[in-house]
Amino acid sequence: MNLSFCRVLIAIAVIFYTTGTASAQNIDSAISRLISVGKVQEAQQLLNSTNPSVNDKIFFIGRVLKAQRQYAKAVAVFREILIRDPGYLNARRELAHTLLLAGEFEVAEFHFEKLLEIDSSPQMQPVYRRYLQLIAQNKPFGVSGSFALVPSTNVNRGSSLSEFDDGYGTAQISEDSKAQSGVGVQLGLSGYFRKTLDRKSRLTFGWSLLGQKYGDKDFDKAMARVSLTYEKNEEWGRWTVTPYLRNDWARRDIDVGSETVSEFGVSTRAVGLQFGIQKKLSPRDTLALSVNGEARDYLLADYQSGPLYNLSGSFSRRLRPDLNFSVGLSADRSLPRLEHLKYDGLKATASVGKIWKSGLQTSFGVNVGVREFAGDYIFRDYPRSDDFWGVSVSLFSPKFTIRGLAPRLTCSYTRNRSNIEFFVYDVQECQIALTRNF
Repeated sequence: MNLSFCRVLIAIAVIFYTTGTASAQNIDSAISRLISVGKVQEAQQLLNSTNPSVNDKIFFIGRVLKAQRQYAKAVAVFREILIRDPGYLNARRELAHTLLLAGEFEVAEFHFEKLLEIDSSPQMQPVYRRYLQLIAQNKPFGVSGSFALVPSTNVNRGSSLSEFDDGYGTAQISEDSKAQSGVGVQLGLSGYFRKTLDRKSRLTFGWSLLGQKYGDKDFDKAMARVSLTYEKNEEWGRWTVTPYLRNDWARRDIDVGSETVSEFGVSTRAVGLQFGIQKKLSPRDTLALSVNGEARDYLLADYQSGPLYNLSGSFSRRLRPDLNFSVGLSADRSLPRLEHLKYDGLKATASVGKIWKSGLQTSFGVNVGVREFAGDYIFRDYPRSDDFWGVSVSLFSPKFTIRGLAPRLTCSYTRNRSNIEFFVYDVQECQIALTRNF
């Protein structure tokens, strides 16, 4: 086919598209077909006929690089577009598919999950799910690590007051029970193994280890968790059921003969079961419900042992690909053996997330709640009653990376008020975490 004949074909195509008898999607498909058969110049001419934006021109370069199997360069181009315009869905689609072709299954999975969340197109939703099934078959297991600095103004959730009523008069609150600040180092390791059962269901075995180390070793803590999740996708949404086991480690005092020895060991064991439902109310709206129950066993404080139940629900709306908000409500019931530690709790939450033109990702959340306890508190003729509220802010920019890792800053403030002096406190905390740049 000579060049003049190709130009005639392109001219006819341009007239056809500009008359409105075909959509912009058809033009995009035509450009894609031309690139796939190596007719880059003709594809370029067709693109130029549509008065493309700067991002459209960059996107074209990425598609050509992808067709030439220069996947690393194509990925860099698509990421640059998303930094410039987070709402450019075609760039995220091509990025996810290019990563899949390059064998970067974990990162590709992240972007396909993101597309399921932000792209309400009923034609594309099943496509994303098929790619996710393909990834699950090719990557049945994975391991990841995490690192974070965790500064806090009140690591031990100690009281901000100096005195309390002991039933006989005013007494001083000990220094150990007052707020103590510290900077922790948090290390985590987690992994999974999953097995696809059929087109709609799968099993996932997951495990995680998390530890925090402070300058004051009394605040050191660690956690290990294993779980098995059965997940089923239905026409109306998705449901999961997850049994799990958890061990918590902390500094504890043990009586040995006539003296007390401090050691780091298992403080709590828990076994639980969680059931969750996620339903798409519309292409933009999602409803999620969760029921969780666990039995806790405190090894050195048996009076705290007992079941804990939680019921929570949330509603989220995707206003645009770069903007979403959610609201939620959760209820707790804790039933330890000691009467005055039993409580019912209620908490309401709201959050909004935004991806800016600069690529900066921000989120802002608020929460407010109450806890009402059962039996009278020690040396009081009334039960404990708490109310609290808090705010949190998170910042993340994929532009700033250190060897492929990008820092994420999350800060929060919590204010707890109680009719028992020991539980009047304020907490300001930040977490500076290094996460993989997806």
